[in-house]
Amino acid sequence: MGNPGNIFVNKLKLISKTLSVKLMPGMIEYSDGKFYLTSANRRVISRASDSLITPVTVADTTDETTVWTGILAANTLLPYKVLRVSASGKFSTANANDKLTIRLKSNGTVLLELESTAGVVSDAPGHMSAYGTVRTIGVSGIIASHGELTLAAKSAHANTSSTVVDTTASNNLAITAQWSSALAGNTFTFDQGFLEVMN
Repeated sequence: MGNPGNIFVNKLKLISKTLSVKLMPGMIEYSDGKFYLTSANRRVISRASDSLITPVTVADTTDETTVWTGILAANTLLPYKVLRVSASGKFSTANANDKLTIRLKSNGTVLLELESTAGVVSDAPGHMSAYGTVRTIGVSGIIASHGELTLAAKSAHANTSSTVVDTTASNNLAITAQWSSALAGNTFTFDQGFLEVMN
């Protein structure tokens, strides 16, 4: 049974090892910061966190407002890791010229900026989805990002092929929202938001 001092109650600790050459259904492995599960094929286990459980509303202001945050510990970002951030809710505009800008940031650095198309809507559904792939690590690590903002069936896209991020530090991810005009009719309520570490 081994040394009793190594017994964990309600815990399982996997030691990082080189992935097995032989695949066996039901096998769980941990290697280089990733969990793997094998059925017929080996796949990385996706991990979701930082779910938004209290709605956040941005209305009648032009202030850039943080609506969601997620925290990545130092050295979580490794080459080939994919991060996916999603948020959704409903929005209304006061007039046809009003726009909403959504930004995804890491420690204050803008990874993506998405702007809605103009139009008058009332309690229309909206969501944003963004993902980024870690290319290199270090104080000047590189992340490539892509995002989509869909409001009332109108979509806007943004792509950033290279943003410098310090992967050796804790990274605070944030989604912010900012209206072009401070009017009572300009409102967005974010009902959901979450982060996935996909590999």
